[in-house]
Amino acid sequence: MSLERIFLRLATVAALTNFYQDPYPTVAEGRVFDSKVVPNDDLFGSLKDEIKEFKPVCVVYTDYDKDLLNHHTVRPSDERIMTVTLELFCATLDQDEVDGEDAVSLVYPGTDSELEILLDVFEHQVFESLFLGTNSASEYVKFAVRALKNVVSRRGATFEGGQKLAARQVTLEIATGRLTPNRKLPIQLSKFLDELATLDQHAHQIPKLRALYERNGTELENKHGWLGYTDAVSKALGAEQFGTLTIPLINWIDAR
Repeated sequence: MSLERIFLRLATVAALTNFYQDPYPTVAEGRVFDSKVVPNDDLFGSLKDEIKEFKPVCVVYTDYDKDLLNHHTVRPSDERIMTVTLELFCATLDQDEVDGEDAVSLVYPGTDSELEILLDVFEHQVFESLFLGTNSASEYVKFAVRALKNVVSRRGATFEGGQKLAARQVTLEIATGRLTPNRKLPIQLSKFLDELATLDQHAHQIPKLRALYERNGTELENKHGWLGYTDAVSKALGAEQFGTLTIPLINWIDAR
């Protein structure tokens, strides 16, 4: 049931990077990451540079998911609530020696007027990319987000002294759908996965994710699972080997 969580997170990253290709919709360009920042000279600049430029970065998480199971005990009025968290910040790479080996770390600057304006612009571009974009990733985001319940933008600061950093945390609390018993890929999701599969880093994942979404038995088996039926109950209701529904012949009696 967490598959929608995966798809929404991947779609958010793809929407904010235009599938990692020009034209990039935000000032972060290709520096948008799924769950973890991957240090890379191509994205942050050479470590040998004496003057390091602080560049916008975004990391996408899905931290919270409530009422995700599609089960007969879940009332239709109980919405599935999920959070998409976006950490927006400016950073550069630094290189230190730890135990005789080079270690790369991110360096975050304290904020100033120019960086605050940059982050405000960045945040504006994030919302536009997700909800006004026209590629298959943003189309799936708009399909998956049935309602925005809360949108909160928080400032980042250090734990030690509370120094204000050039960082924001944006949390989108959304209402989204659950897996349906028929387990068919929605058109918007199918189109997004087709395009995502053209990227080398995801080509091996997409067929597996599709199979996970669409498998788990026949439609009847899925419905019985949703209703909470055991194998014995399903067979008693006429599901032969928990798969094919058999309907006994009925002899209608003419009461005249």
